Amino acid sequence: MMKMKSCRLMNGLKTIGKITSLAMLTVCCFSSCNKNFERVLTEDYGESGTNYQQGKVLLILVDGAAGKAVQQAVNTAQAPRIRGLIDNSMYTFEGLADSRTNLSNISNERGWANLLTGVTTHEVGETKEDLEDLATPTFLSLLKTSPKQISSNLFSANQHIVSALEGDVDRGDRLTNDAAVTDALIDQISNTSEEIPDISIAQLEGVQKSGSAEGFYDDAGIPKANVIEAIHIVDGQIGAMVDALRERPNFAKENWLVIVTSNYGGVYTGDKEEGDFYDDPERNTFTLLYSPRLTSSLLQPQAAEIRYNYFSPWYSGTGGTDNAIVKDATLFNMGSRSSDTTSYTIQFMIYDTWPNAGDGHTILSKRPRVNNGPGWNIRMNSSGGNVAVNFEGNSAWGGENWYQIRKNNPWRVYTYVYKECGEIDSLFCYLDGVEFRRERLWNDEMRNDEPLTIGKIEGSNYGLNGHFFVNNVQFYDVALPADYLAANYCKTGLDKIDGFEYWDNLLGYWPNDREIDHGGTILPDYSKYGSVYGGENAGRSDMVLTNPIWETGSMLDPNVCPNPDDAFFREVFNTVDLPVQIMAWLGISVDRQWQLEGLGWPLRYRVLTN
Repeated sequence: MMKMKSCRLMNGLKTIGKITSLAMLTVCCFSSCNKNFERVLTEDYGESGTNYQQGKVLLILVDGAAGKAVQQAVNTAQAPRIRGLIDNSMYTFEGLADSRTNLSNISNERGWANLLTGVTTHEVGETKEDLEDLATPTFLSLLKTSPKQISSNLFSANQHIVSALEGDVDRGDRLTNDAAVTDALIDQISNTSEEIPDISIAQLEGVQKSGSAEGFYDDAGIPKANVIEAIHIVDGQIGAMVDALRERPNFAKENWLVIVTSNYGGVYTGDKEEGDFYDDPERNTFTLLYSPRLTSSLLQPQAAEIRYNYFSPWYSGTGGTDNAIVKDATLFNMGSRSSDTTSYTIQFMIYDTWPNAGDGHTILSKRPRVNNGPGWNIRMNSSGGNVAVNFEGNSAWGGENWYQIRKNNPWRVYTYVYKECGEIDSLFCYLDGVEFRRERLWNDEMRNDEPLTIGKIEGSNYGLNGHFFVNNVQFYDVALPADYLAANYCKTGLDKIDGFEYWDNLLGYWPNDREIDHGGTILPDYSKYGSVYGGENAGRSDMVLTNPIWETGSMLDPNVCPNPDDAFFREVFNTVDLPVQIMAWLGISVDRQWQLEGLGWPLRYRVLTN
């Protein structure tokens, strides 16, 4: 399972940059795209009303060719024909075979299914393994419903591909190998006595076969020499097809788009390090869209962090939100440390914007009053605004943290691990994933009838100033390990991380930063047990705000690692984009009922002069 790397996250905004060439309209306007083509082209590329307005597509699919492997081949002169196409292409070496699912492995069949259907809901690679069992239609079958009567031919040496598309293409030829596929496609292209189909598909499996026989990656995760050699052979076959295309008498007027793409990055047998989808070798693809009229444009993720956007209540002695209180006081008790054998972890983020020192405030507690009675409370120390934790039997500043959090410092993350250690339990205190203090708990009584509370409780400093946020509050029935906290303390949006390893132990989770909750009187519990996901504590574990005052903000902060949104993974071609791109080129309007997940990319054109 690929998980989100703690701090290696990038901006989800697509910035292609300023250009002097003209651009296509976006896909919502593609039903009239060919007219836009004609406005920027000379008469050599067809006039309005000719038979060539619709366009043609040559789709070359290279199984198992990772984008990084193709890039290595290009950089080492092993793919000169692909390098030659780049000058008139929109392309990427960092494409994604799948950015919608958190599957631990992406198979050859999964990559094919995503590419052929334009969706990730086809079930192949999840509950099904064979392309013949697709749960959703291919884009070729959808095109059959178009009044334009789109025609298509397929050339492949793979029986499964031919069988899967048998009813969706006008002609599907099963050949013996890639060389035969290349020859058959060239014969079709060279035959000017017959009408050429709108879509011609050539599937090349030389890279996949080489990787399957000798491996795709070495121990360091670098594409192996056999893969680069297989790409070199495929490169020559691609070049021969494009040469044949260019030799057609009406090549320019036929308005060709050549797409060269891979379906996935090949099998990776090593350990996958923490990271995002861009770091998964099996998801890494190469895609190139070529037309002699295009300028060269490289798509790659933007190397910037993702901003943390928060819609949160703020707390203060006066003027801010009083508190947020869990509805059911019986929840989130720890019991007596002399008899409770369960370990617990409490974690939260705090951002204190008050400019002056002093003014102690209760941050988080489950106790009848500050520093008194069974339970615990975490509060600011009025001496400089530091944070201290107190528990029953400890009237001093137990676990005091002497790190400043005031004076407009960024978000700080505090973690308190109540660890069952046999005869004498221990409290481990962490700041930003680093342990700073340990305390013995002896037989302290933690159970009480007071609700878990953010903000004021009895004995709090009501009349003092302050302005602080308490977000990403987590309550676990397990002691989170030190190495895990060091690597993951900054993660937010835990409920959105598929496969989050402590999801079952997360008894309560209050992000307190969601736009959907902004302006209300409730902070919902987003754990599996809370109301958001219909858990057993639904309606009981939500927090009720008293006199809520809300504020919004957005910042880059090293202690906050938001999950990337969809835009983060749409900065490059996804395989599901290609059906939409093909439809756009052919002037086919995408029916919403098809529920395609892909995007249509505006292409950048050269301005041609007479």
